[in-house]
Amino acid sequence: LQEMTSLMEAYPNPGDQELILTHLIVTDQQQMAIDLLPRIEHPSDDLRAALSLLKTENHGHSIVTMTLPVTAASDVAARSDFGSGWGPFTRARVRGRVHSMAGRRELARESHDQIQSSQETHLPLLYALLQAGMLALIFGGIQWLMLGFRRARARKAGTDPWQWLVDRHPGLDRLQVFAIDPLVPWLGFSAWMLTYLLGGLLIQSMPSQRGAGGLSVLLQSLMGVVVAAGVISSLSRTHPALDAARMRPGATAVSPLRASTAALWAYCVMLPVVSTVAIFNAMISASFGSDTETAHPVAGLLLGQVEVLDLAALGLAVSVAAPLGEELIFRGLLFQGLRQHMSVFRAGAFSALLFALVHGSGSALLPYWVLGFAFAMVFEWTGSLWASVILHGLWNLAVFLGMVVFAQS
Repeated sequence: LQEMTSLMEAYPNPGDQELILTHLIVTDQQQMAIDLLPRIEHPSDDLRAALSLLKTENHGHSIVTMTLPVTAASDVAARSDFGSGWGPFTRARVRGRVHSMAGRRELARESHDQIQSSQETHLPLLYALLQAGMLALIFGGIQWLMLGFRRARARKAGTDPWQWLVDRHPGLDRLQVFAIDPLVPWLGFSAWMLTYLLGGLLIQSMPSQRGAGGLSVLLQSLMGVVVAAGVISSLSRTHPALDAARMRPGATAVSPLRASTAALWAYCVMLPVVSTVAIFNAMISASFGSDTETAHPVAGLLLGQVEVLDLAALGLAVSVAAPLGEELIFRGLLFQGLRQHMSVFRAGAFSALLFALVHGSGSALLPYWVLGFAFAMVFEWTGSLWASVILHGLWNLAVFLGMVVFAQS
């Protein structure tokens, strides 16, 4: 109940709260739904229809007055716009049960067929994602074993244990532009943060029942990239700042294909590490009684029914625009600027800390820090920012696809 209360507080929009409450009803967590119902001040007819599914012995007087009679609830459920803000499973489940209670068997059968069709579509996708993740996890574990074996063999031979890895890519050279002009990384970071925050506030202020959609998030991400790139390009006095950040193809010796293969290898290698850190972090948070779940902003957009165009735009924002802007700022500018004044590992650790602070709450700082540090090391290893952009995009895309399948199933 405490977790569900926190979730309701994380999503104060009445439509989202009704979705959460209705989902509790159709998954037979009725007492919890009753306990949370007082948080809904003005229930819609859709929710009042769903309340008719509550068992009679659990009804309080106030709940009875809010609940529609079975026949009226079935009429509401038959409307084409019924549960428009809910997920397809929740909407079809309520419709099927309400129609069944009202004796309308044909309508109940239609809802049942919708649920069956959804299972036939989403469950294979879910299994495919899980299988791909397991294969990547196994491959990453094998690579860690190979790394240990090669390191032990090189030490026994008296050679550099990491030379074979260094020989694969040229790595970053010691370009000193940010040492000469040290304000450029911080100006770019400030411009990106300010634009992103203001864009978010502007989107939230727009009069819309659905709030920020996929197109809005994509626009917000692109605005941050464009403004930050414009600021650093216009204020850098010593060198084209985008070249210094390794954003332009001519600024790196690594081809896009080699950057992609390096990113794919790094994704598999970092998957076991990040998974272990996330599990450890959850255990530590649970032992201290802190909330291990944080409401992801993208999850809020996927709670209800999402249009295909909106979903595609959200996918582009998460897997393309966001990695592009964040890698430009955190690795191309901040990491490179810091590494000219401190060691590579310290620069990677500090830039990763900023990355984690921007992204996560207290309970999610450690996993985000590990991700940021891994992105910085891949950038250092390949000498190409595109490798870390592709790695970042792969990571976000895998998480996004998993969230979509879970939210829509």
